[in-house]
Amino acid sequence: SMLWEGQAVDRIDEPLGESNYGIIFPKDKKLDLQQKMNEYIATVKADGSLVALEEKWFGAKEPPEFVSYDDLNGANGTITVAINSASMPFIYLKNNQFVGFDIEFITGFAQEYGYDIQFEDVAFAAILGGVQSAKYDLGISGITITEERRESMDFSDVYHVEDLAVIIRRGAGA
Repeated sequence: SMLWEGQAVDRIDEPLGESNYGIIFPKDKKLDLQQKMNEYIATVKADGSLVALEEKWFGAKEPPEFVSYDDLNGANGTITVAINSASMPFIYLKNNQFVGFDIEFITGFAQEYGYDIQFEDVAFAAILGGVQSAKYDLGISGITITEERRESMDFSDVYHVEDLAVIIRRGAGA
């Protein structure tokens, strides 16, 4: 829940269900990249660093420090990553840098596997379409896994789960 702007909100505590988030890949294309991603997801789930990243980005305050993606070594080439920078706290712009949960997640992946990243900041629908047509190697931007989307693109394993809940502005009446 985004409270960084100091807005008072109430949460209605009957969850509507869960949302599973995944990274999208062109269907049946670079399976090795997808395999590496699933390996990475399993590793960061097991070693606790994924939980730490979630606590950093989904807390009550904007984190004071951001991970840089400027010094990736790119020994294994460059991956093009489609993003939408209007997806706070997953991805947004701060001081002309992309920051957020997804940026730090994908930067960690690139460090681990020796990739450099070329971010392409596009409209959300263009992430889906661009990955589908293999214009981009992958897409990340708080993308919910759905059966409909699975028909036209491949997903990584789940890397983030959110409870869906109703949030109302305090004093707005219910």
